[in-house]
Amino acid sequence: MQDKMNKYFYLSPREEAAMKVLWNTEEELSASEIANRIPDRSWPVSSIQNTLKTLEKKGAIQVSSITKLGKSYGRLFRPTLSSNE
Repeated sequence: MQDKMNKYFYLSPREEAAMKVLWNTEEELSASEIANRIPDRSWPVSSIQNTLKTLEKKGAIQVSSITKLGKSYGRLFRPTLSSNE
């Protein structure tokens, strides 16, 4: 994990938008909460899952907990990197 954090990686515009939402809040957020907080989002909420999966592979975010969201369970995310990193 430490090796991933020491390497520079590129954030796509969608990844950067999701990260900005996470960096600007202290709370852990679900995928739909992240998507809904992205200003001027022109893409569907459903596509946030792929973006979050990629960010997880890059080591930029982690699942902080699993909780009940409505009638089902969902993952809540937190950033593992600061905006400066």
